[in-house]
Amino acid sequence: MIMTNLSSSQIGLIIALSVFAFCIIAFFAIFFSVRIRNKKYERFVTGYSERIHELVSINKKYVFYDFKDSYTLFHQYDNKTTWRKVEPVAYLTKCLRDNYDKWAMLKKSVEHNRIYYTKYVKEISGINSHITSRVCINFKMNYTKCLKVEKKLFGKMQLKPSINALVVVHLRYESPKKRVTEDKKQVFKYEEFVRTLDSVSSFRMDRETYERFVAAERSILTDSMRYDVLRRDGFKCVLCGMSSSDGAILHVDHIIPVSKGGKTVMSNLRTLCERCNLGKSNKIE
Repeated sequence: MIMTNLSSSQIGLIIALSVFAFCIIAFFAIFFSVRIRNKKYERFVTGYSERIHELVSINKKYVFYDFKDSYTLFHQYDNKTTWRKVEPVAYLTKCLRDNYDKWAMLKKSVEHNRIYYTKYVKEISGINSHITSRVCINFKMNYTKCLKVEKKLFGKMQLKPSINALVVVHLRYESPKKRVTEDKKQVFKYEEFVRTLDSVSSFRMDRETYERFVAAERSILTDSMRYDVLRRDGFKCVLCGMSSSDGAILHVDHIIPVSKGGKTVMSNLRTLCERCNLGKSNKIE
């Protein structure tokens, strides 16, 4: 009686919705059924697979370091000329020099992981499956399915430590009014990173590396920082008191010279006139 009061389009819609609901229910029923079945096989394989047990035992023998696969070194400049002069390798050199112990630890970690991962892979490659068809039949398990599950679990449970590290140097120029933005990036592979790190070792630094380091350290002095130093010092030479109104050309000086390990930070900067700065040269006061 109710159906006779419905139009053919309404009946069609009801049938379509019913079919859709049936498909949804069937999908979830199959999904959960397969999931329960897979869990059953995983529990069986985990309990009876000597291959998995050997892998777990071997995993406990190895300790690997955790570190990121990629590191980004970013610096922003407000002077385009300075930005153009500094190459990514120079900025990389500066960063490695400034935090040598940190980067040396990264190198040590990568080398450790590479050495022991090679041994680990060799050791686990010798583990073979010992699941037999008889055991599977006794527990009403499909032998082929058990082997597939064992292979999947073996791959999932393998240790996969990081054995590589990239360093990305990103240098950006942004105009004072932020109307112009330019970027230059360079990706340094692990081997390139290690060569640069070795060259800035606390035990030695070749001339080319030293010049890159000095150039990058000096480039940190932005126009904004230069102005802040001049304003802090009253726009006068802190040694002789001369100012631009007296005809002096004012410089921003590194108290501890960059060539002697000085940093481009406010506490290591001061205002000197050109004459005092030239007279000081690279002396440490």
